[in-house]
Amino acid sequence: MYKHGKPIYRLSRLPLFIIIVVIILLLASAYYVLIVKAGPKNSLKNNDKPLISSVKGSDVNTPVDEAAFLFVLPGKWKLSSKDWDARYHAWQWQFADSRYAGRWFRVYQDTIPEDYAVNYLLPVSGAADVVQIGQMSGNCADFTTTGQTKTNTSGTIAAPSKWQQVSFLCDYGNQNHQVVGTSSPDGINTVVLKGNNGTHKFFFLYQDNNYNPDFGVISNILSTFHAK
Repeated sequence: MYKHGKPIYRLSRLPLFIIIVVIILLLASAYYVLIVKAGPKNSLKNNDKPLISSVKGSDVNTPVDEAAFLFVLPGKWKLSSKDWDARYHAWQWQFADSRYAGRWFRVYQDTIPEDYAVNYLLPVSGAADVVQIGQMSGNCADFTTTGQTKTNTSGTIAAPSKWQQVSFLCDYGNQNHQVVGTSSPDGINTVVLKGNNGTHKFFFLYQDNNYNPDFGVISNILSTFHAK
């Protein structure tokens, strides 16, 4: 019966509950279809097969093969200079990653700059055609006195020093440089190796100007060095 001021139909609680449930179901269905099912294609999924990747050796190493020696450089390097003149026979390789600018490795053969001063010494010795590696020193300025110094051909103040009974020249004038050099009982900046094609003298240098230099690189390199 119609009464003034009151609606003709009254919505009971049951239909209202059904409508709310239907709306929630519709929203949930839309979320599943539009968001979950149509999610990005690179979403992670369970896989019972492990992901295995292999890296070719040529992608991570740089083999070097010269007339009198061969070795392997860890990573990608490029030959940046080669001096083959009356003074020195030398090669230098630069690390190819710009993040490690200032990282290089140099080899002198037979004609050795005997007055070359370094900041860290890696003592070595020759065992036939391979290099035996000792323990690397800290910065030589920490254990070298300046009682006897001399200026070498490059204008560096070089102080005679010793590490593990191996003599070398400490670059006392450039204490913040990060250059590693080798010396042996054979002489300052010299190690003698005997290959099948003859006997040669070698001098190895490594520089790493990074904030956290990796001086272990030169040891890794020399562990692969062979005289031919």
